[in-house]
Amino acid sequence: MRFGRRAVAVLVLVLGAGTLQACRPIPIGSPQATECPPIAAGGDTPIAARPASAPAATPTDHVNVAVDLSVGAPNRNLTGVVWNSGSTVAPVAPVQPAIVRIDGSLQDRSTGPGQLDLQPLLQRVAQVRAIGAEPLVILSYMPTWLGAARAGTTHDPTRMGPSDLDAWQALVTQVVRTLATAPQPAYRFEVWNEPDITIFWQDTIAEFVAMALRDHQAVADVKRETGLPLQIGGPADAGPNSSNLVPYVQAVAAAGLPLDFVSWHKYANSPFLGPDGPEGNLPLPIYQALAKRNPNSTPLQYSSEIAAMRSRIQTALQGSGLSPQLIIDEWNVSAGGYDLRHDDAEGAALDAGILIEMERAGLDAAAFYRAISGSDDHPGDWGLVHADGTPKPSWWVFRAWTVTGDRLLTGGDDPASGLWARATRDRSCIDVLLTNFVATGAPARTVEVDLHGELPRCLGERTTTLATLDASSTSLADVSVLHPAHHEAVTVPMASQSVALLRLGCERR
Repeated sequence: MRFGRRAVAVLVLVLGAGTLQACRPIPIGSPQATECPPIAAGGDTPIAARPASAPAATPTDHVNVAVDLSVGAPNRNLTGVVWNSGSTVAPVAPVQPAIVRIDGSLQDRSTGPGQLDLQPLLQRVAQVRAIGAEPLVILSYMPTWLGAARAGTTHDPTRMGPSDLDAWQALVTQVVRTLATAPQPAYRFEVWNEPDITIFWQDTIAEFVAMALRDHQAVADVKRETGLPLQIGGPADAGPNSSNLVPYVQAVAAAGLPLDFVSWHKYANSPFLGPDGPEGNLPLPIYQALAKRNPNSTPLQYSSEIAAMRSRIQTALQGSGLSPQLIIDEWNVSAGGYDLRHDDAEGAALDAGILIEMERAGLDAAAFYRAISGSDDHPGDWGLVHADGTPKPSWWVFRAWTVTGDRLLTGGDDPASGLWARATRDRSCIDVLLTNFVATGAPARTVEVDLHGELPRCLGERTTTLATLDASSTSLADVSVLHPAHHEAVTVPMASQSVALLRLGCERR
């Protein structure tokens, strides 16, 4: 059906007239015969579709999708990952990460003055390039020979500022030049990792800023020398409200140096640690005091934090002419301490809501912590896949996110009560991703998805399928075939803490 007056009224009520005015119509074009691409693990054959039982419950929620109104392209830069364990990053290739964040490990690469072995780092950069991603190299940590003088006997020399800033800048310049001009290059660099907590920085804020400025200068010099599209940013703080952020960005601006992005980290369970076992980085009494589930965790914290960070950066850089991108380059359910939600559908439901909120808030890019679970594959580890490469439920959410085409005007979901919806269209394929999450336990729902506008034309029969992640399912490749009375209204039952992927396509002929 056409996008009529009733549909317009519904969507204006839900989304507001300003949003509707920002949309653009999607041309219907000629009839299509292509089916939706399978959501499968790389080259794996998807599980055969099975008939679905008819939903028994009356809908409790209604989601409205304008199938021929685009609100822009999907943000595919949100499925980046951090790669710091495992010998290969290949298992995450199907989720098409835009960036892969890797540690330079300079404390190991340079063991003395004039000594620098970058071959292991170059090999990791080449692996990242091989899966089609952009490497983001962290310029950390401090070589012992540069940090020992400031560390004395009470601090870790690899977590200190350099005793010789000129020597540090020369080292970073050599690192950046070597990586940027390699056959498989790295062009993006980050000044450090979490300098706002003592696990990773034990020196003063002033020393951090002084060191970071030398990083920016080194990248600027190599960029000018080579003409390559190098980028530099930071500070990769553990949280958005650190006391080093504003001094850092203002010092960069005052020095007339580039600031391509501002980065920070956000774990949904913060300020608490994963409740399912200590990682071992903290004294056990401290871990035990903080190990619990945060009953107030919600994906909505991400969009509000992104807005607050954008305002803070704009204020700090006012008049400088700098307009850095915003990147959350570590995120997951919990930081520090294992969390079994990293392995199950509940965590996947939270992650799906976070992705939707980050996209709605206009975040430029993100990197999930982490790509591959550790070699011991501890229950509750942070990997998107297990140590052997087997996908976890959240991997399937990321896989479903890697669509092209258009993001559709969508409304009627209720994030305040735990329901999020996102719809996309690529030619004849329409995907509606639904997630149902509340930290203390979401209610089971029956969601009616109402499709407004003219559906893509099919040469043959239209197909409607549903895949779910819940307590009984770990894969979106296991799909059920639906036979709705009208394709414009499809009813989706959703269990507590679950994800659903509704797909409308055309039967291949």
